[in-house]
Amino acid sequence: MRNRNEIGNPAIRPSREHYPYTELEEFHPDGGMWAIPRASERDRFIEASAALMADAARFADSMRRALAEWPKSCEVALTNPGMNHKAWLGHAGCFLATGSPEETTRLGWHTLDDGEQWAANDAAQTVITEWRNERKTLNDRQLEMWSDA
Repeated sequence: MRNRNEIGNPAIRPSREHYPYTELEEFHPDGGMWAIPRASERDRFIEASAALMADAARFADSMRRALAEWPKSCEVALTNPGMNHKAWLGHAGCFLATGSPEETTRLGWHTLDDGEQWAANDAAQTVITEWRNERKTLNDRQLEMWSDA
């Protein structure tokens, strides 16, 4: 989808990417990262996701893995201005590293103390910034040289 400033100008990259949901890697036949876990697995997933998020270095590596293994899902989620990018990427990383779906990852998040949550958010922001910097075109980099920001 393009906004009106992008229509007809092939030099401008669209600000938001779209793919059919059937092409998004986060959706597996069993529900993928959006699956509802069995009751017998819930506690294990909550503990595993909390342990991963409490270790900022491992957590960052799991989010980088999501960027590498789920390029379309990441592109859709991280170009959506209405999406909580840190949360989405954290859920994706936890799913790939531990098998914990979104629901139990969210519950694991609430078991972390404030310091662990800050560190996890910082790790997520670092990975998102790396991803954005890799996506920048030469034109974007040249325009930044002249911006006031």
